[in-house]
Amino acid sequence: MAKVLHIFRAPKKSLAMEELDEVRVTTNVGLEGCAHARTGSKRQVLLVDRETLEAMELPAGVIRENITTDGINVNSLALGQELRVGSTRMQVSAVCTPCDQLETIRPGLRREMRGRRGMLCRVLNGGVIRRGDAIEKITSAQASPPVSYSEVQPYGLKFSLGWNSCIETLTALWVFGAVMARLPGAICRRFFPWAHRGAQSTQNHAVLPKCR
Repeated sequence: MAKVLHIFRAPKKSLAMEELDEVRVTTNVGLEGCAHARTGSKRQVLLVDRETLEAMELPAGVIRENITTDGINVNSLALGQELRVGSTRMQVSAVCTPCDQLETIRPGLRREMRGRRGMLCRVLNGGVIRRGDAIEKITSAQASPPVSYSEVQPYGLKFSLGWNSCIETLTALWVFGAVMARLPGAICRRFFPWAHRGAQSTQNHAVLPKCR
């Protein structure tokens, strides 16, 4: 059976992780007292499995995971998978992308950790996690019902989406993009300044992985 092997939290992002025997977890926030706990974030709790750490010859906690697991392949977990960890319930929400901080542990580690860095979770139901607690996958029948894309309610407005309306919207966006691409730069800047600024921002700012 999969279980919690180690528990860590970061008092501050710049400080070393501290190991705990147990920790209280807050719904939609994360581990109490952890610098990475943020309301509404998809990066509230980081899971890394013991098997990966041993294969990489790394000690538990060195890559700043919150929970070191045993007996479960964390990297194979699907996005949206729900887990029962101790008395808490979490949902796998993002892949943890290796960042440059790994190079301070060992040169070349960032490249070695691609696809093996662990999975980030958000907390659906808080509770207490203790070392040795069981980790259980929650089946689709037990999990929360998925969001229905046929009924969307942004800003309190309720409307239905069908294939025809989706195709019409995408077609209109494609035509608009094609027209914009053919307009001279001066006209674009004069009548569509927001589009010009957006293009410049995309060109000038590379997307970098977030670090823990």
